This record gives sequence, C-alpha cells and structure tokens, in this order.
Amino acid sequence: RCDTCETLEVWKELHDAMTESHPGWFTQKDDIKSIMRLCEYGRLNLKKIIFETHSPEECTEVYTRLVNDRSFPPVVQFDWSRLGE
Repeated sequence: RCDTCETLEVWKELHDAMTESHPGWFTQKDDIKSIMRLCEYGRLNLKKIIFETHSPEECTEVYTRLVNDRSFPPVVQFDWSRLGE
C-alpha cells in the first residue's frame, strides 16, 4: 500500500463518518467532530500550536498580557490540574 492510498482511505472514512447536522450546512458541532477526527487520524496535531500553558491562578496576568502585549502568542491554555500549585 502506498501513502497516497492510505491518505485517500483516511479521507474516505472521515467523509463517510461525517453526517451533517443540517443538510448543506456545517454547524459548530460538525466542525468540532471534523477536528477531532483529524486529530484521531494524526492529520492534525494541536499540541504544536499551543505556545504557553498556565495555572488558572495566573489568569489575571495572562489576560493582562493578552490585552496589552502585541506579541501575545496565538494559543495559550490554562491547565486546571495546576490549580493550587
């Protein structure tokens, strides 16, 4: 099997698995399902776009930077398991 065949098979499975919530329209639910499937098949790696991870207790500082810092990273997340560190 060639890589192209595997890629086409993955896309066919993805297409077949997608059922539009409303015929002819994609909803937020459809978009999320598509993203989750792309991650599942290794076609999209969300870890690569996360620039910083913070405890929720740092939210004031993070949001202040978001408002004031023009070079604020595009994706920053809060890790709730860090709460209380």
